Amino acid sequence: MKDIAKAVDKYRDLILEAERYIWNHPETGYKEFETSKYLEENFVKLGYDIVKAQGITGFTAQIDTGREGPVLLVLGELDSIICPAHPEADPATGGVHSCGHNAQCASLLGIA
Repeated sequence: MKDIAKAVDKYRDLILEAERYIWNHPETGYKEFETSKYLEENFVKLGYDIVKAQGITGFTAQIDTGREGPVLLVLGELDSIICPAHPEADPATGGVHSCGHNAQCASLLGIA
């Protein structure tokens, strides 16, 4: 457990910055251009080769451990919801990450 805590602490700023960036840039489904680009750039900085989705936003990245066994998928959603009544909704679009996807994506960086 201490190793996990150390790993999280090492990337604490990256995780928290990602959560705030994504919160402040809500984009609805299939239009998450800024969010996808932001995450792609951060995964590349962490040393991952990414594969961009074809025709939609998003990407994949894989780690080959060299060991036999199943492939594990860790997924995070990018899209926000439209809720113009939310106090922190984007005034232009009504988008807001009150769905928690901002935290999912930040967690993906922490896991990576």
